[in-house]
Amino acid sequence: MTAYDEQGHPQAFQLALDALEAGCHVWMEKPPAAGAQQIRELIQASRRAGKQVMVGFKKMFFPAIEKAKGIIGGDDFGTPRSIYLRYPQGLPPEEQRQDDRCMAGFLDHIVHPASIMIYLMGPVHSLYFLREEWSGGTVASIRFRSGAIGTLHLTAGQSGASPLERVEVIGDGANVVVDNGVHVTYYRKAFRGHYGRTPSYLVSDEQAPLFWEPEFSLGQLYNKNLFMLGYAQEVLHFCECVLGGTPLEKAHLYDALQIMKVYEAYRAAEGKKVILPED
Repeated sequence: MTAYDEQGHPQAFQLALDALEAGCHVWMEKPPAAGAQQIRELIQASRRAGKQVMVGFKKMFFPAIEKAKGIIGGDDFGTPRSIYLRYPQGLPPEEQRQDDRCMAGFLDHIVHPASIMIYLMGPVHSLYFLREEWSGGTVASIRFRSGAIGTLHLTAGQSGASPLERVEVIGDGANVVVDNGVHVTYYRKAFRGHYGRTPSYLVSDEQAPLFWEPEFSLGQLYNKNLFMLGYAQEVLHFCECVLGGTPLEKAHLYDALQIMKVYEAYRAAEGKKVILPED
């Protein structure tokens, strides 16, 4: 993992360009660049070299997030209509947001919720956010290019004893929730019963929610952070694609480009709708 230079730019960007010029495939840690234009430069360099570039967007490889992706892609779930993400991160005040050094901390962390959002819902069309002054927390309203909508709640100021994050996707009569990155609950299509006339809250077994969580007593791979947090899976995916000559399925430069566009939307003035450019 590399640091930032004196300008507040990730050093990994130039190292990746150098590696591509030398004819190497590249795996690089997040954040991959200081903005969308640098990602476009990496895309062009990758094409010229005929080599693949993968970014360490670990949350795309969380088993819990991968399970949610599988659920929302199923026929029973229907079309993903909306999403809610909660993640603790503060945004600098407007007068600091054009200074890359002031924005380095935000850049370093916004890639986490943004990568989940892009992985589950696809590219963002537009974003509108409001910021509170005490902690720099924000609430954003998002429209995806698919037509779906979402909320990204950056909960700076929350307790240090609180779970970091929450994700919920709503479909057609169904929803899936990922709490704290490990607890998955799938609320399948179910009939609640007639109002004022239903004697039991218990639905049939065929409609009951499904729930998954790890256990931490046995010495299993799945309850180690290398696997729960997607580190092992992302490196395995990169190696398998490079050795097998197949394209990366996720965490590639096109995902990185979408994530950097979201980052740049937060650099705009709050209270204004930002239309993200379509490449």
